[in-house]
Amino acid sequence: PHHHHCHHHHHWLARPFLHCPTEVSSATGYEQWDSLRAMGPGSVHKAALRHLNAVRNSYKVDSSVLSRTISPSLLVFMSKVRANSQCIIEKVGGPNRWRPHLKTTKLPSVWRELYKQGVKNYKCATCREARVFLESLDAELREGWNEGEGDSAAAADLLVAYPALGPNLEEVANLAAQNPWCQISILCDHTSAPERVTEAKNLGVYVDVNPGMNRTGIPYTEREAILEICAKADDQFKGIHFYEGHMTELSFEKRREKAFEGYDRLFELLEYLVGNGISISEVVTSGTPSFTCAIQYPSFGNNSFMMGGQKITHRVSPGTVVFSDHRSEMQNPGLGLQPAAVVYSRVISHPTPNIVTFDAGSKSLAAEVQPVAFVMGHADVLTPLTPSEEHFPQQHDDLSADDVERLFGIGSGHLLVPSHICPTVNLAEKAVIIDGDENETLYSVTDVRARAHDVGWGGSMIIQNGK
Repeated sequence: PHHHHCHHHHHWLARPFLHCPTEVSSATGYEQWDSLRAMGPGSVHKAALRHLNAVRNSYKVDSSVLSRTISPSLLVFMSKVRANSQCIIEKVGGPNRWRPHLKTTKLPSVWRELYKQGVKNYKCATCREARVFLESLDAELREGWNEGEGDSAAAADLLVAYPALGPNLEEVANLAAQNPWCQISILCDHTSAPERVTEAKNLGVYVDVNPGMNRTGIPYTEREAILEICAKADDQFKGIHFYEGHMTELSFEKRREKAFEGYDRLFELLEYLVGNGISISEVVTSGTPSFTCAIQYPSFGNNSFMMGGQKITHRVSPGTVVFSDHRSEMQNPGLGLQPAAVVYSRVISHPTPNIVTFDAGSKSLAAEVQPVAFVMGHADVLTPLTPSEEHFPQQHDDLSADDVERLFGIGSGHLLVPSHICPTVNLAEKAVIIDGDENETLYSVTDVRARAHDVGWGGSMIIQNGK
């Protein structure tokens, strides 16, 4: 990576937000959030925007760095990464209860921070995420490996939380064979899967149970099919994956009620499996929308629970929370997270008196959640319109021409906070990593190594057609 040290003055990218309304900050924040929501869904949104404006002043980037940075570009603030991860570790009751999904962060430097904070269990979705994780933490994992000490021997545990089939499965099996210092597992959700998986003796198996999200998994009602997979996987069977990512109601009370109903049914299934002689080492649930519900469900215990004489570990798997974004702030208010990855963008045009256009668009911001992003520090005055590939217009209603010039002059740089950070990171090939304290800041440009997909082979093939 190219390093750039800065010792001189910082400047703010834009005028600091002048009046900071109170933030949601009770023990959980949920009581206030639900009272806000009672006033209408718009109140939830406005409170999240106020939070964005209130934290604006803590994002400082040296002007000499910005003047050399082509926009739009992804900026990652490592101090925010550390604070967010620490916050989640405290919230869930320790690093062992967290199995963060790597698809959000995609950056080895961020994964090393998590590993340093004691997080040893991870989830990913793609072969590339798995490969880059193993390559980039190779030294740390080998060092933490206790060869020959049974299950506790692995220095880390990686669940490829995706149905791996064909060459994808072969690739994951190869990675498992080459990296004995990491326990690698995959998901199964159909009864023919374990035969193919159990050929690779070092792969663990989690049965994917569909909690009603209807994306992947066996419906939790089909107990016999689930039992059959557990039995077929034999001693490679590790646990149950129960991802209730569809529970996104803004009211925390409603979300918790619905999640608890799901966990009750999950427990009935677990009792059935244990009663049929299956030994379960882990139950992994919950992404960003519902992990706050799971940690309040009494039967999960603090990190493990007993059932039929077995100790079963419970883990939650939110990944977005490491970087945080506008949508997760709306889903989990008052956690104290701050956006750690943002898109730096410049104003390129004032096409009408009440529109300012930024040089970001669907090539640099995930566009499947609308509005796609908000301008930090000015989220109260700018309303995002729908972006095209390279243009992101935002509308204002009551700014004078002088205000527009002062706040959003042509060429002025701003931080955009995406609604959905995970695919936003996937769009960036490089990121500017900002790491430092009061005395000095290190700026470096690094590859977003786990973005996109591997193909599995290179070069070219000539196939004789029809022969």
